[in-house]
Amino acid sequence: MAQFDSDQEIQRLAALYAGMEDSQLTAMAEEAYSLTDESRQALGNELLRRGLDIRPNTQEPPSDRPELRRLATVGQFLNMSDALLTKGVLESAGIDSFLRNENTARLSWSNLVGGIMVQVAEEDLEQAQAILEESALDTGWEESE
Repeated sequence: MAQFDSDQEIQRLAALYAGMEDSQLTAMAEEAYSLTDESRQALGNELLRRGLDIRPNTQEPPSDRPELRRLATVGQFLNMSDALLTKGVLESAGIDSFLRNENTARLSWSNLVGGIMVQVAEEDLEQAQAILEESALDTGWEESE
């Protein structure tokens, strides 16, 4: 198997970029964050060689992917109605909440998986606990996860 030669790749890309129009290089420079290090280096060299005052953009734009958040359990329940009631109280207060083990519990295996858990983002945990305390809802078992 042939070994990757970075210098050879830069030379190959330099020849490729030398054959491109200024507008093509400008477009590539705008999305340089998506290029390999060798591609960015060859592109930068070609822009300098042509005297174009353009710097390759290495800053990736914000992603459209949803942000992953850590969840914390604010209550555990053996029945769906209590879990849904708690979820409703939290959501009416503007706190997103999620049910964990919901489908498994519907199969009457609630005890095996630790019950139905109402979870919120870790950063919302204290506020959620305060809201549930104020509402006098029983949040399930003594010890929450």
